Amino acid sequence: MAVYHPYKTDFAKINIPILTTTGYFDGGQIGALYYYREHLKYNPKAEHYVMIGPYGHFGSQGYPDSVYNGYKIDPVANIPIHDIIYDWFAYILKGGPKPSVLKDKINYQLMGSNEWRHAPSLQRTGNDSLVLYLSSKHTDSIFKLEAKKPLKEAFVKQVIDFKDRNDKHSYFWQRNISYDTLYHNGVMFVS
Repeated sequence: MAVYHPYKTDFAKINIPILTTTGYFDGGQIGALYYYREHLKYNPKAEHYVMIGPYGHFGSQGYPDSVYNGYKIDPVANIPIHDIIYDWFAYILKGGPKPSVLKDKINYQLMGSNEWRHAPSLQRTGNDSLVLYLSSKHTDSIFKLEAKKPLKEAFVKQVIDFKDRNDKHSYFWQRNISYDTLYHNGVMFVS
C-alpha cells in the first residue's frame, strides 16, 4: 500500500478546511506545525486553523489530563478536544457555528494565564525572541541559562555510573514539566 504525503506544491491543491490540534508536549507537534506552515506557504488563502495547548499527544487528540507531567493544566485548557473536533465537523459539513475557541487561525492556551489567545499567524503569536546560552554557573545541581554569551568557554562535568542501571534514561520515565531536583544523571539548565 502506497502512502502519499503532500510535498511542496502539492499543498497548493489542498482546498478543504483543516483543523490541526496539537500540544506543547505532543511528540507529533513538529509534524503538525510543519504541515500547517507548508499548507499556508503554498496556499496562503487556505482555511486552516490550529489549536494548541499544554497537552501531550493523546490530550491534544481527545481528553486532556488535568495534570500533565506535574503541571496542573489551567481550567480553560482542560476541555474535551473530541467535542471541538465534532463541532468542527458540524461547522464544515453541516454549516453549523465554528467552535467558539477558534477565534483566529492560531488559537493557543497560554500556560499559567487561564486564558486562550488568538492570532492570525504563528509569527503573530509573539513579537519578541530570547536567546539564552548554556552556562557553567550553578546553584546546587541546577545550571543557569544566561542572557549574555559567556566570555570564556567552560564545560559541565557529567558522571554516569554504567554499573548502576537503576536510574534509566527513558522518555517515559518520571517526566515532569519542571523539577525541583536533578533526575536521571542528567544536566538541568534553568532560565
